Amino acid sequence: MTKSKLWLFGDSYVANKRPGTWIHKIAKQLNCTIEHIGEDSSSLEVAAWELHCCKNKIAHNDKVIFMFTQPHRMTFKGKHFSVPTLEAIDLGYKLPEGVDEDIALWKKHYARFIDDTYLDHKKTIHEGFITYTLEELATDKVIELDFYGDLDFRGINHRQGISGIASAIYHSKGYSDADIRIQYESQQHCAVLNKATCWNHMGVPGSQWDIVDEVIEQVDLSALQDV
Repeated sequence: MTKSKLWLFGDSYVANKRPGTWIHKIAKQLNCTIEHIGEDSSSLEVAAWELHCCKNKIAHNDKVIFMFTQPHRMTFKGKHFSVPTLEAIDLGYKLPEGVDEDIALWKKHYARFIDDTYLDHKKTIHEGFITYTLEELATDKVIELDFYGDLDFRGINHRQGISGIASAIYHSKGYSDADIRIQYESQQHCAVLNKATCWNHMGVPGSQWDIVDEVIEQVDLSALQDV
C-alpha cells in the first residue's frame, strides 16, 4: 500500500523536515512521506499560492497542515519582511550582514503606506481564499495552525496556536519574552543567509531550546489520524 503524503504550507513553523524536527517526528508518527514544506518567514500570499498550485496533487488519503502566518508579513521579489523583526532589533537582536538596507527600505514603506485597515483587508482576502481551497481538497485530513489560536475565517473554531504553545513551554522553563524573541529572530533570516539554521522555533535537537516533544504532546493531531 502506498504511503500517504504530508503536505505543509506556511512559514518557518512548518519549513524544516530534518531529523529531530517536529515535522519529521509527526510524519513518522503518521506513517507519511513529506511531500511539501513551508518557507522561512513566508507571507500569507506565498502560502496561499503554493496551496493553490498543489491542490490538485493532494490525494484523498493525504494529510495537510496549514500554518496561517500574520498579515503584516510581506513578500517582495522573493524576499520576506516582518514587523517582529523591527521589534527584535529594539530588544537587541543584530541583523545579519547584508540585510540592513532592505529592512530599512521596507520599514519606510510600512510606516508610510500600511495601516490596520489594509492588514484587515489583506487577512480577510487571503484567509478566505485559503479556507475555501482547503475545503475543496480531495482529503478532509486537515489541521489549521496559527500563532496564538485565533478564530478561523468563519469565526467558528479556534485554530491551534503553535507560537502560543511554544512560548508557554519556554516560559515554564524560565525563559523571558526577550529570550524567546531573540531566539526566534536569530532563525528568521536563515533564508536570507542561505543557512539551514531554522528548527521551526522549537530548538536545535538536544539543545537547551529543544521543546519538540513537548509541542507534539500539546498539538491535537487527531484530524490527521486514519480511522
